[in-house]
Amino acid sequence: MVQKSRKEYEEHLDDLYYDMKEDEVIEKFIYLTNPSRGTHISKGTLRKYYRRGDIGKLLHRLDPVAFNVGYSEWR
Repeated sequence: MVQKSRKEYEEHLDDLYYDMKEDEVIEKFIYLTNPSRGTHISKGTLRKYYRRGDIGKLLHRLDPVAFNVGYSEWR
């Protein structure tokens, strides 16, 4: 069996969330804008990542635990 890479998973998430409505994606990842998390972004930046199709990249960078759990289940 061929091992799938984290980069492939990131791209899978990019495609998955790009096909969803922007407001749904913002609502799902609004927790990334919470300053109490330490590393966070603004809602506007979250929208920019969505519009560029980079939600997978954002999740990998800002919530590596969630990313790695999803990656383990996906592969």
